[in-house]
Amino acid sequence: LGIICLTYISYLIDFDKNKIKSIFLNLNYLLIIISVLIYLLSHSVRVLRLIILNPNSNYSMIGLWKEQYKANGINLLLPFKLGESYRLIYFKSFFGSYYNSFTILLCERLMDLLTIFLILTLCIIFSTANIPNLNYILFGSFILLIIVILIYFSIEEITTLVHKIFIQKKTNSINVFIVNLTSDLLRSIKTIKSILKQKYSSCFVLSLLIWGLEIAAFFIFYDALNGQLDLIIFLALAVSLSSLLPNGPMGYGGIQLAFYSVGAAVNNFDLVNYSIIYSLFIFGSGLFFAGMLFLYDFFRINKND
Repeated sequence: LGIICLTYISYLIDFDKNKIKSIFLNLNYLLIIISVLIYLLSHSVRVLRLIILNPNSNYSMIGLWKEQYKANGINLLLPFKLGESYRLIYFKSFFGSYYNSFTILLCERLMDLLTIFLILTLCIIFSTANIPNLNYILFGSFILLIIVILIYFSIEEITTLVHKIFIQKKTNSINVFIVNLTSDLLRSIKTIKSILKQKYSSCFVLSLLIWGLEIAAFFIFYDALNGQLDLIIFLALAVSLSSLLPNGPMGYGGIQLAFYSVGAAVNNFDLVNYSIIYSLFIFGSGLFFAGMLFLYDFFRINKND
């Protein structure tokens, strides 16, 4: 699917080298620095949300902060969403188990999609821009939101059903493994749901702050979008939703498709050339910061040895 997606987008999009050169010559580097800092700050707010959701209190908050940025870098580096596996594995030490890590990831996705859907709906209602593609983006985000909600609210019942079926079967290694797995997963789901129920308002406020910062980072394209706030928001949300696609490294594919779609909708076909700026400076800063943290840990471990 990833290869098909990248092949299609590469065929669809044609970069203008002269336009890209002109963009680089006229860059406002102060604005880029501010946008990079805002983008990095949004991931620190994500750490605060993780701390609220985390059922395990015995961990290093600084360590969790570092792993959040490292996981973001791995996600940017590895293609086709393979970086999510790093997060599930290395966050185990903070969340107590793989099951907690998976359930917290599901909660994060639910809150992110809910926030994106609400912001996108409000923008479509109040925007004066006529962008037909937004209806497809809204419909797509709605379908994704429904899927995540169904998984979130049905996974406990399905896991309970599987647990009951296999606990009644004859004892063997496979049945014991499935019974233990479903038992641990059920315990994690109930714990996380209990935490989310008590602290939903805090998590939702932090989610709004996260996406407010994510959108603010797109003000580097203020001039390219003629200062239209609604278009900046639409572009930011299109890029965020494109991350759900099996993109290549540095988000290649989905980012270009988002810029191309918004640009085509407003007859600004040069907008796709600006996607290089976002990939290079915004995603590039995330990858660079993660690389510095990996190097720091590498030298610190070698020094201790």
